[in-house]
Amino acid sequence: QTSEGTHRIAAGIRGDRDVNEIKLTNAITRALGNDCIDLRAMSDDEVREATHAEPGFAGPTTALSVDKCILDLSLKDVGGLVCGANKTDYHLAGFHIERDAREHVFEDILLIKAGDACPLSGKVLEERRGIEAGHIFKLGIKYSEPMEAMFTDQDGKRKPMIMGCYGIGTSRVAAAAVEQYHDDNGMIWPMPIAPYHCVILATKKNDEESHQAAAALYQSLLDAGVECILDDRDLGPGVKFKDWDLMGIPLRVVFGRGFAEQKVEVKERASEASEISVDDAQAWVTDRVSTTAT
Repeated sequence: QTSEGTHRIAAGIRGDRDVNEIKLTNAITRALGNDCIDLRAMSDDEVREATHAEPGFAGPTTALSVDKCILDLSLKDVGGLVCGANKTDYHLAGFHIERDAREHVFEDILLIKAGDACPLSGKVLEERRGIEAGHIFKLGIKYSEPMEAMFTDQDGKRKPMIMGCYGIGTSRVAAAAVEQYHDDNGMIWPMPIAPYHCVILATKKNDEESHQAAAALYQSLLDAGVECILDDRDLGPGVKFKDWDLMGIPLRVVFGRGFAEQKVEVKERASEASEISVDDAQAWVTDRVSTTAT
């Protein structure tokens, strides 16, 4: 479907491969000269009308009734093919594209898969998982024309603006970060997007002095602009450690057994713990936040 109406398009590709819909959309744009395309699969009735057969027997023969026929580059100069005959329950054997096919254009519409050669380097491609964190839409003149968003070109003619838009999914950014930064214990938030920079834990029950010291560090870090949280829950240290490993806060300061010697345990989420003096704890946190939070 375009701004000019509905068009029938046939896309041909080897039976063991799939079509890349983005490539196909771009190919149709070039074939029709129209930027505003809403691509959809034909209904069964539309297939019957275009092929004069039941779905499943379409082929690029002269009997195919479509506006444009786009064949993948891999079919160029290829013969000895088997394809639909545009007749129910029939296929053609020995089909040669250049000899037997109806009018067509060749385009790269192949969906790349692992093992294919890179079109730039020629090296073998590998497949890895990814996540779409944002996207760009080319709107063309779909909205500018009815809104009369016009400009005057160098020849003094009024023309509709070519529009586009982009979006970034904040929830997808978080999901992408967690996919890349995690271990068996849970998430490992990158500092710039972590919900908190640091968690402070007071683990000695009934030790008012260590709890007060933890609260004092918490307040001083807040005053220094560090986003931190104080965990003074009446729970064992193992439970607390497990919780905060799972939540993935980048930095941890523990007021525990070492506090009797004015020591605290400090730990970056993906590193081993170590002990430093209570007086050095604030600097330890602020230094790491300032170097990794941008």
